[in-house]
Amino acid sequence: MVSPSRSLCAVFVAGLAFVQSAPQSESPVEAKLESRIYFARQLDGDRGRSILSVRPDGTGERVEVAYKSGMGENNPAPSPDGSYLLFNTYRYGGWKIAKKAGQDAVERWTLGADYYTNPAFDTKGTRVAFGHTSRSGTDISVRTLSTSDEAAWASTKAHDERVPVWTPDGGLVSFDGRSGKQQIYLQPTKDAETKLLSDGQGNDFAPAMSPDGQRVAFYSDRTGHADLMVLDLKTNELHNLTADIRNETTPYVFGERTYWRLKVAWSPDGGELVFLSPRDGNYELFVVRPDGTGLRRLTTTAASEITP
Repeated sequence: MVSPSRSLCAVFVAGLAFVQSAPQSESPVEAKLESRIYFARQLDGDRGRSILSVRPDGTGERVEVAYKSGMGENNPAPSPDGSYLLFNTYRYGGWKIAKKAGQDAVERWTLGADYYTNPAFDTKGTRVAFGHTSRSGTDISVRTLSTSDEAAWASTKAHDERVPVWTPDGGLVSFDGRSGKQQIYLQPTKDAETKLLSDGQGNDFAPAMSPDGQRVAFYSDRTGHADLMVLDLKTNELHNLTADIRNETTPYVFGERTYWRLKVAWSPDGGELVFLSPRDGNYELFVVRPDGTGLRRLTTTAASEITP
């Protein structure tokens, strides 16, 4: 989070990428920053998706990274200060992670032949966690922006851990299917014992940790829909925030080809979340408070917005 005296307050970080970014005509360091939501959507005539951004009130949409090839671009992850944008791209053959700094050209960030997905900055912007998929499965790796040295987060690789997000104190939350269903786990430090956070009533996935580390938001198909849940880690109370806005004709069951589209993130003050809902049959961006009030819709397009 950036103080108001320095610039406009960032609205969201992590997962769904609501962060401050510099106006395009200025450098990301010198410019006055504004809040933007980053997401992916297929534009007219393109085979794959581009990365776009929009203000928190739904205005000022612009293209940040244009479609290049294959399945295109998705999973945008801006750094907390808005200086860098990491994202998934298909332009290098299979899913890789690329980097863009300000108006600089896109450059490849992961160099291996495997697949690399879901980059996420820590709260200081110094480390990046991401999924590394090889023939043995998907595991979490960590590295910094300035080096190519990649370190596995866990010494045991057997669970297909996915979509890592950082906790305020430097741990990682992710999900995997070791129990037979997808569930949310916390690993407070590298190689530490994991702690189960979700209750196994359905497939729980795509977690996002609140800025104070007290709550976890995630999607769940326990109701037969991709509902947004918030779990209070102190009381273990679970709240369904989207029961009233479901599209009853669009049921959802966790699947390999669909889960990755769904992301959620907290505002830096913990006051709001941004998420996806297929209310009209395709995914649109919504914002809501963690108690379920203040719901507002940000997009009304014919194409789905994904991985914001």
